[in-house]
Amino acid sequence: MTGSKTRSALVAFSLAMLPAGQALAEDPPAVTQPGTSLPPSPANPIGSGPKAISPEPNATSDTPLPVLSLDFEHISGSLDGGVLEGTPDKPVRLNYGGEFFVQAGRIEGDLSHHNYSATGSVKAYDKIAIIAADKLIFDGPAKKSVGENILLYQRPYRVQASRIEATPLRIVATDGHLTTAPPGVSPDFEMRTSKITLTPDAHIPGVTRGSAENASFYLFHNRILTLPRVRFRSGGQSGDAGPESKLTPSFGLSGRYGVFSEVRYQGVGRYPIEGYALLPTKQSPQVRVTTHQTLIAGHVQPAPPRPPRRDPLAALHQFEQNASPPLPYGDPLLFHDFLPEGASIHPFDSPWGGGLFLSEELAAHLSASGRRRDDLYVSRLPELRLDGSIPLVPVRSAPPPGDPVAFRQFLRRPVFYASAGLTTGEYHEQPTDIHGRRDRVQVGLYTRPWMLGKDTLFLPSIQNTYNHYDKSKSLYQYTQTNLAIVHYFTDRTALSFEYRTSKVTGDSPFNFDALDTSRELITRAQLGNHNFAVSGLVRYDLERNDVLDYRVTVAPTLHGFIPTFTYNFRDRSLNVNFEVEGITF
Repeated sequence: MTGSKTRSALVAFSLAMLPAGQALAEDPPAVTQPGTSLPPSPANPIGSGPKAISPEPNATSDTPLPVLSLDFEHISGSLDGGVLEGTPDKPVRLNYGGEFFVQAGRIEGDLSHHNYSATGSVKAYDKIAIIAADKLIFDGPAKKSVGENILLYQRPYRVQASRIEATPLRIVATDGHLTTAPPGVSPDFEMRTSKITLTPDAHIPGVTRGSAENASFYLFHNRILTLPRVRFRSGGQSGDAGPESKLTPSFGLSGRYGVFSEVRYQGVGRYPIEGYALLPTKQSPQVRVTTHQTLIAGHVQPAPPRPPRRDPLAALHQFEQNASPPLPYGDPLLFHDFLPEGASIHPFDSPWGGGLFLSEELAAHLSASGRRRDDLYVSRLPELRLDGSIPLVPVRSAPPPGDPVAFRQFLRRPVFYASAGLTTGEYHEQPTDIHGRRDRVQVGLYTRPWMLGKDTLFLPSIQNTYNHYDKSKSLYQYTQTNLAIVHYFTDRTALSFEYRTSKVTGDSPFNFDALDTSRELITRAQLGNHNFAVSGLVRYDLERNDVLDYRVTVAPTLHGFIPTFTYNFRDRSLNVNFEVEGITF
């Protein structure tokens, strides 16, 4: 089950429970001036029953908000001895600097120091989340809050729990349900647990690490799996380290493989291992294991320091900052790609200073293609790769999260990299039964994703590949030029073109490492919204004027998960997978 490049609303819970400022999220509520009433709710509130939630009208801004003051304004209800008492028709409402709002039937305690409890149809919201609960307890001096019989919603996340306790460093939900179905909608997929613990990643802004105890997964209201402990991750962008264990299963039907199951695994930290297995009813099983090591990591020139934050909410501000994505939710650059293979251009790749990397791979009977043959299998016994890159101009770090204007300005400055790589290994190709050693040297020049317009990225590259084979005097060499451009219309709709031209000399004894054609055009397109999407990829041979390959994916959004159906032309296969948006298990 895989997630997209969006942040988790769960991390925002402590911000919403503990009034903090400078939230860099989407759709802030309309600012209420002191002494006025809250904006009216829409006619159709989200949810039903005693915890119906009515989001307020929104106003967006591309500029960061000022740091929130500790001052509050009670804009309805009467204050008597530290108690704010409302009426059924006019509940108590608190306004913290136009950024955080609390509404309840009764609020009592030391309001000026954020030490109070709210009861009676409690509702709290800010620019990140909407909360409904029977009771909320705020302990400002301890930077701690507790909600009882609570519902938290921020698209696309919903959490219901008997109790949620939040601090700047940790969120703990007891007897909780986690789903992406909106309130008032019965979820088609959800996770029910006895305890959920969430912590922001200390090294990757925007990433949340989570663990769940006694986790049961329900699909269409039927329990399909129960695990004593589950680790998961939310937020972050492509290139970020994943969770402790990232397992992606799928299954399908193919004329080549028959009925098959497919599993991909990715580990990080102390175990940087990637695994892949395909178990078909036809042909032999396919297995691949790859390990990665970073030998040298390049340094990035730091961006100018930000102004210091005001105490005593600095810790909360930092926590909220880590919960924000590099761009606001829904920005076109936060594109959700439903095709199984990733696109050539990733907006968040290569904002770094280069480095030297080593990887090893063992593989058996992997599907391969070359010289337009689609019946090949190759085993690596093993393969060793050493790759390095270095920027040719100074590289600055990306701007602080949440500022789309600054991030686009950051991408408009081209950064060129020189790259080199050495690969050596033993290979066995079938059914041709060719076995031998190959040494490959590659040198190239490429750029970081380069922004040409508001939502258009460009990526040129040139690379020379030199292959030498131990059982043949022939050499196989080609210089490949690649030009890729993509335009993002929305976070679900995009169009891209990639043109490749190659100048080839020599010949290879293998088929799998030979090019299909010397000129090809790759077109990718996706059209959709948050309810339905269809994606397609076409590889077109410009030498022979025919199609080399194509793939089509259909992805309807159900209540809590997204099933994906992909047809692959070369394998004549239909793959079925599903993902929970924003969460990776």
